[in-house]
Amino acid sequence: MKHALLTAVLLLGSTLPAAAQECTAITSIPTTITTSGRYCLTQHLAMLQTTGDAITVAASYVSIDLKGFELAGAQIPSSTSYGIRAVGQTDITIRNGTLRGFYTAVSLEGSVGASRNHLVENLRVHYALYSGLRVSGQTSIVRSNEILGLGGTTAQGSSPTITGIAVFGNRNVVEKNVITGFPSGGSSIGIIVNPSSNTHIDANHVMEAGTGVYVGNSSAVFVTGNQLTAGSTGVLFWASSGKYRDNLTIGFTNPYLGGTDAGNNQ
Repeated sequence: MKHALLTAVLLLGSTLPAAAQECTAITSIPTTITTSGRYCLTQHLAMLQTTGDAITVAASYVSIDLKGFELAGAQIPSSTSYGIRAVGQTDITIRNGTLRGFYTAVSLEGSVGASRNHLVENLRVHYALYSGLRVSGQTSIVRSNEILGLGGTTAQGSSPTITGIAVFGNRNVVEKNVITGFPSGGSSIGIIVNPSSNTHIDANHVMEAGTGVYVGNSSAVFVTGNQLTAGSTGVLFWASSGKYRDNLTIGFTNPYLGGTDAGNNQ
């Protein structure tokens, strides 16, 4: 009896990891996901067209693991193509790979009620023409991403505002991201929340954006432990309330504007 029980436990243990790793492979783009579940890349994929989405997510409860592979766009200034895009969905997870050369790499869109509970993590965004990561709704997390090289779009007129990470809604977290490589001249923002009340912006590194962190039309926003380098304004609260603490800035004309200084900012 003991041997039979031990055998059953060992067999169960051997099958669980395989089950946990199952995913539906995305083998070509553009593609649309219409069913909840786990999806992954198994190879590098490229899309030459300059409109539309490489991956459209048209279902909630979807996880996309890039598994270290690259999803590439055309990287043409007039392009308006998105890497991964969802509108009005909930519980979307995107992680672990590179998105290169899109107008916007990832965009999870929708109202506060319709778009929520997203997780965007461990992505490398290269050469986003207009914006790196955009997440709308509530209770979402954007963390541990690297956004390297931004700008170049001609689809937004002569002087667009280039953004690294843009978050809209309530009760969101933006943490431990690295954002660098903005074009010289023009308008640029490392992290913008507008509006996104009750949101935390923590431990990010933003280099050479015109504004490092922009908090607009929001309340109860915490900006803590960020390192911001070289621009016009380091942390800007515009028509907003909140506190900032333990941030480091260097090379800004206005290190801090608005909000409440909670201490240890340099």
